[in-house]
Amino acid sequence: MPRIRIFADAVTLVALSLWLGVVVMSGLVAAVSFPTMKELNPTIPAFSAYPTDHWTIAAGSIARRIFDIGAMTQWLLAGASAAALAVSIVAARPAHARGLPIGRIVAIVLAIGTLALWRFWLAPRMDFNLDTYWTAAKAGDIATADAHRHAFDADHPVSARMLSFIALFVLAGIGETARWLVLSARSRGEPAS
Repeated sequence: MPRIRIFADAVTLVALSLWLGVVVMSGLVAAVSFPTMKELNPTIPAFSAYPTDHWTIAAGSIARRIFDIGAMTQWLLAGASAAALAVSIVAARPAHARGLPIGRIVAIVLAIGTLALWRFWLAPRMDFNLDTYWTAAKAGDIATADAHRHAFDADHPVSARMLSFIALFVLAGIGETARWLVLSARSRGEPAS
């Protein structure tokens, strides 16, 4: 096996593993910060005109930054995994379609496609509703704040499912990369480990 292909496969595996870690940790930060803030029940002076649930604003401020940083990191890792996979395919020079790592290609394409759908379709709407909620809450416009808070909350389950699908597709990519490496080693008569 050419060294470039070994390196490319290793980069793919590392990038996918880091990508999975980013998605999982982003979700964990949200899962921890919201109940913690609810228990602390803070009062935020900047939002004194909004009488209730300052904990959602405090936890949401943290979670939003984490998800924004996570999204940028996901794009970098998605690009690295796709580029490394392309290098691996070119370096392998498969003679026919059976030589292509179809499972890996499908998993990475689905992960990138779901990431794009989440960031370019759902996230802008959620960001708009969150920004409007916070702006109206600061101004004491409770009706507008609550309407946009409810609109944001309505999209939240869809967002959580999309992030779960990203994690699932990336995990499948990791599994397919590992399977490809084992099968490649076996076809050359090398030990799998």
